[in-house]
Amino acid sequence: MKKYRDTALELLKSFTAYSVEQIPRAENAEADILSKLNSDTPEHIRRMANVEELSEPSIHAFPVAMICARPRDWMDDIVAFLKDGALPDDAVKAKLVRTRASGYTLEGRNYTSERKSFRLNSME
Repeated sequence: MKKYRDTALELLKSFTAYSVEQIPRAENAEADILSKLNSDTPEHIRRMANVEELSEPSIHAFPVAMICARPRDWMDDIVAFLKDGALPDDAVKAKLVRTRASGYTLEGRNYTSERKSFRLNSME
């Protein structure tokens, strides 16, 4: 039960707000009965309560990595130009992109340099 509690507490940290409400006993009778069952409870009572025994835990903790946006790079303008013909608003940068892009070709999702063995991989 500690793992379930710990998992629930970790998940609660990710919410901006939450509330805990007490459920009236009349509405919670089934859960109350299930909480009192244990391995010493007679089999005929356990069958009435529809107890399911799990062979493995239902909660598996998986590490979660935060995905951060990649900062714009010099390759982004070249990729946008090769893909859509889009150029930066600045005339000097636009000319530079056109010049640099002339050395690359579009192959599926990869942009290969004709001068060197260098690839621009599309992150989309």
